[in-house]
Amino acid sequence: MCQKQCRDEKGFKCHCMSESHQRQMQIFGQNAHRIVEGYSEEFENSFLDLMRRAHRFSDAHHSAASPPPSSKTSTSTTATMST
Repeated sequence: MCQKQCRDEKGFKCHCMSESHQRQMQIFGQNAHRIVEGYSEEFENSFLDLMRRAHRFSDAHHSAASPPPSSKTSTSTTATMST
């Protein structure tokens, strides 16, 4: 949440007791859903961007809504009627 890198357990403990951390936790408590949504959206966008770049030449960039193209060719048979 604070994005602070602590060197060790003691540094982490001091940070957690700091005024700035306490203030951040109050803000989080008041808007928890909105803050988590923001992080989730940021993660999703970053992840999808990474997947697009890592798999540029595969079908990973296609939407989940559209199924992948089928490799089978459909053959239609027509029945002939003899009179």
